[in-house]
Amino acid sequence: MNVLKQIMLIDDDEVYNFICSETIKKILNIKDIITYTSSQNGLNFLAKSIADKAQLPDLIFIDINMPILDGWSFIEEYQKMSSDIAQKVLIYIQSSSVYDEDIEKSKTYAVIDGFITKPLSLAQLMEIKEKFSNEL
Repeated sequence: MNVLKQIMLIDDDEVYNFICSETIKKILNIKDIITYTSSQNGLNFLAKSIADKAQLPDLIFIDINMPILDGWSFIEEYQKMSSDIAQKVLIYIQSSSVYDEDIEKSKTYAVIDGFITKPLSLAQLMEIKEKFSNEL
């Protein structure tokens, strides 16, 4: 059974990142949570981790509506580097969007494991934990 050890949150809202981090720590008992308010910084961290052969996050939550480099662009760039990633990384889109187009678009990317409408809930976290523990 796999156990989530590290989670990355990428959202331009620092308060949302803080609240999610605290919720994850409390509910899933995960201490190693990396937060970024910039998609580019998240990509830079992943690229450096790949180059250094360091542990990657087990799970990434990415907001789609972000300035400069939005979540969709993050996913496009992540796909380019995913062939260099040996471990399975779960990626969940997080958004306050309720547009069916965004949900359907997320299903067209093989690297996206799900779409979560904000805010992150206990039920969503438990479902993700279960999915991860059943992977590989």
